[in-house]
Amino acid sequence: MADDVVLHVAEGLETTASVDVITLGRNSVWSCRTAGGLANVDIPASTKLVCIWADRDRDQVRGNDTILGGAGLESARELYSRVVANGLTALMIVPPDAIPKSSKSLDWNDMLLHFGVTRIREHGDFATRLDAAIANVLKGQQV
Repeated sequence: MADDVVLHVAEGLETTASVDVITLGRNSVWSCRTAGGLANVDIPASTKLVCIWADRDRDQVRGNDTILGGAGLESARELYSRVVANGLTALMIVPPDAIPKSSKSLDWNDMLLHFGVTRIREHGDFATRLDAAIANVLKGQQV
């Protein structure tokens, strides 16, 4: 396993490739293949910051419970909680847009295809905030 101080994780291969483009290939990006894989990924001991690139899925009803954001956000929340409970810093990065009516979900591959890397990195100072969070963790500060 690689010694990844900053590790980006996402569900699928396309999303992982898109995250690598969005982050300009500066850190390792792992594909977890599925929502279940994302929730259960083993994080290397050398990691200080885990950036969780969540999928936004349609809400799901399970019994009497409604899972807001469906399996994508649920698995990202589970991983976030586990990472923080283990004393690491985590960022959960969720597509800011609503799911299009014609789609069942929205992920970072969809965002990249729709907006392009330049617009994503410039939107709401996204890249500056992400880069600053990474720099702060590397300096030993909390995000």
